[in-house]
Amino acid sequence: MHPSVFANLALLLWAPVALLVTRAMSTAAAVTFIMVGGVMFLPEKLAFRLPLLSLDKDAISAIAACIVCVTRAPQRPLPPATRASTYLLGFLAVSFAITTATNRESLRFGPVHLPGLGIKDTLGLILADVLQIVLPFYVGQRVFRSPKELEVLLRGLVIGALVYLPLVLLEARLSPILHTKLYGFFQHAFGQSKREGGFRAFVFMQHGLAVAFYMSQALTTAMAFLRSRTARLPVATPWVIALLALGVVSCKSLGALGYAILTTPLILMCSPRLQIRIMRWLSVVILLYPLLRLEGWFPAQTFVDWAMQHDPDRGRSLEFRIYNEEVLLERTREKLWFGWGSWGRNRVFDEGGVDNTVVDGEWIAILGGGGVARFAIVFGCILLPVFLAEKARRKLDSDDARLLAVTTVLLTFVAVEMLPNSVWYPLPYLLGGAAISVCRDLTRTKVPTQNPAPGRPAPEAQLSPR
Repeated sequence: MHPSVFANLALLLWAPVALLVTRAMSTAAAVTFIMVGGVMFLPEKLAFRLPLLSLDKDAISAIAACIVCVTRAPQRPLPPATRASTYLLGFLAVSFAITTATNRESLRFGPVHLPGLGIKDTLGLILADVLQIVLPFYVGQRVFRSPKELEVLLRGLVIGALVYLPLVLLEARLSPILHTKLYGFFQHAFGQSKREGGFRAFVFMQHGLAVAFYMSQALTTAMAFLRSRTARLPVATPWVIALLALGVVSCKSLGALGYAILTTPLILMCSPRLQIRIMRWLSVVILLYPLLRLEGWFPAQTFVDWAMQHDPDRGRSLEFRIYNEEVLLERTREKLWFGWGSWGRNRVFDEGGVDNTVVDGEWIAILGGGGVARFAIVFGCILLPVFLAEKARRKLDSDDARLLAVTTVLLTFVAVEMLPNSVWYPLPYLLGGAAISVCRDLTRTKVPTQNPAPGRPAPEAQLSPR
């Protein structure tokens, strides 16, 4: 990998340039621009290495968004009920401290030596999660406090996908070339860009699957705007849906296409109440997934057999993932609650020191590295709003309720994507923090009472707000 000078400059100057460009925007729009823009256009696989810190595109964007949040909204402190980011940081710190304390021993597999964990490792793990999870989550809580501010974030996701669409179509036709042309290197293995006689677009994200998933989520969001009477997109919504559907198909990802197919009737035909209820039950299954796999209750082989019948290549790929998960789960069982920590200690090596495992799913990486404790913390950031949304929905009109419901759909399918693949970018934590803040503020909002005129009793609606 030989990054160009421009790649380093883009990473170095993103924060000051973004802060300058967004001066005239609202706080919500500025944060959306910085976070979405950083994910979509900054170079991948490049970072500034500092002691205990690695500042990549996601970390730099989160820091810039946090600066906007702190400097522009000092008059909006977090109420005590929504300071979940503080609790999140505390839980992560305690979890990593216990992980370190239970992994002090070094490991040796033939010529491979994996050191035991120390205080430096604990601090490194905490700081990495602060930049990747806690800061986006905190900014989401601090900035997006009302349904209208949440609408700004959702609209930004759709606009970002529309901006990306020409680049996606270009790379689907010619091959992934933009990252190499602009930044001097390709961000992944080029062989993985080939699919179905053509190419997957990578653009400036880490993988074609990341692009496909983003386009799928934007399409789902656009359908919620279609059903809303007041929320608007800058282009006629039916055209937006048609264009984004074209983008999803051109990404050549069966998973992203499946998400779009599943969410289309859910958004267009179901009420917000039913959407939230379905997502709540699906979230329960996701949270129980590690237990189902550990106990052998999940019908993994059934899915493999079905995939083999319909597409042998994808079937073999799924079979390979399942096999690796089984191997990693055996390793995880040895330190189930707080995991193996860093340095690849959760992986399986043979006697010659060769790593025999491939970690694809984010869930198994989290479970193996940080155990059940970290799994609950990370997935809780994403799925907690799904369980808070129903009570909040009752306080909203139908249009705002639809946007809150589609937010729960987006977050739930992020968690679904974390089972076979990775968390591709920090936007889910930003959206999770925003949704939690909106839900908690709404559930604690009371209809203000008015002083009745002298000699007149207060109306019942004012004395007993619904």
